[in-house]
Amino acid sequence: MTVGENIKRIRKEKGLTQKKLGELCGINEANIRKYELGNANPKIETIDKIASALGIPLVQIMENITWEQQKNTSEIKLLDKKVSALEGILSILADIYGKVESKELQGKKASGHYYVVDEGDKNFILYDGDIDTLYQAIKSSIPFLIDKMKDTRTEAEVIEAYSKELQ
Repeated sequence: MTVGENIKRIRKEKGLTQKKLGELCGINEANIRKYELGNANPKIETIDKIASALGIPLVQIMENITWEQQKNTSEIKLLDKKVSALEGILSILADIYGKVESKELQGKKASGHYYVVDEGDKNFILYDGDIDTLYQAIKSSIPFLIDKMKDTRTEAEVIEAYSKELQ
């Protein structure tokens, strides 16, 4: 499968026309058509807009894409990072609060995506924007933490010292 084939399949499952999907994500209908036909490859930011308009995680559009398309998509590494970051954040939330469940709400014209976080006898909801905020907060705090933890010795010095500790 290609990204375009996935967009088309999911769009049809949602009962949307190319025109309506274009309106929902702010992309010209002609471009949606080009992506679906494989005449153009959308950038990762565009795929993200389309996924949001469809109310699904970005990774769902990237499911089962062919190796050839992965190889030819220069932004696949960025997607991998984004998916890994999302999985990491959801894992941290589950460690802290308990169960985190990804949910989708279907409407007549569109759908939405959110997360139910189970905090024992209480639940709360987080949205994709909340997850992005957590990502930015974690990303901005890491340099501060690393500055406190990093070992500035050479690798050879570390190996020598660490080898002694292991004996």
